[in-house]
Amino acid sequence: MKKLITPLILMLLYVTNAMSCHSEHPHCVTVDGIHYAYEIRGKEVCDVFVYGFETAQDSIVLPTEVTIKGGKHKVTSVYIPDEYPSFLKIKTSSPKILVIPDGYIDISMLTLPELEKIYISKSVTSVHDICTSEYAAISCGKLKEIIVDPENKDYCSIGGILYTKDKEALLKYPPMRSGGIFTIPTHVKTIHINAFHSCNLKKIFYPKSRKLQSYDQFDAEDIKELREHIGVAKKVVFLPK
Repeated sequence: MKKLITPLILMLLYVTNAMSCHSEHPHCVTVDGIHYAYEIRGKEVCDVFVYGFETAQDSIVLPTEVTIKGGKHKVTSVYIPDEYPSFLKIKTSSPKILVIPDGYIDISMLTLPELEKIYISKSVTSVHDICTSEYAAISCGKLKEIIVDPENKDYCSIGGILYTKDKEALLKYPPMRSGGIFTIPTHVKTIHINAFHSCNLKKIFYPKSRKLQSYDQFDAEDIKELREHIGVAKKVVFLPK
């Protein structure tokens, strides 16, 4: 009986979590060229987050406060999807450089097709999708560099690549990072899902003697699966043991 109950409980928890992380935010306002989304509970404005940009700009430093319905509200989250509900009727664009300043806590989705460089401040504690911690929610096809404040306690960047602070997990390799060749560092133990998605890499050097963990469980010995995992890389070269 216990064997039956345990899976059912786990399934219920999974479904509940999946439902809770997809809450709808039907209210939207544009202030100084930045779209914000929010909820209204009773008569109070709450859960305000950056939702997109009205016009293209070279660089944007996100505000940490915005006035909505006559009241000032702190902004601590970024959620910019690849598309918006049709009823909102808003247009969106993309800066080339985005600065997420101190005061922001999470980047739960960031889809900006023209973004080339992003700066993540020391206060950011999450760069994951709102429903999972299995991958960094940064989807920017022209991204060249990710910069993290050295004082950030959860993340760091090395050569423009995003890692966890302990450097054991590779979270995001900028798709348009220069070089075309990359060697998996010896300190990396885990590669998160989509870490190499759409990268312009031609070769990835991978130590054959190491067993690298990945959330999508690709077999490090299987070249085909590894190539699928890294996207468009032309060749995976296993280093000698």
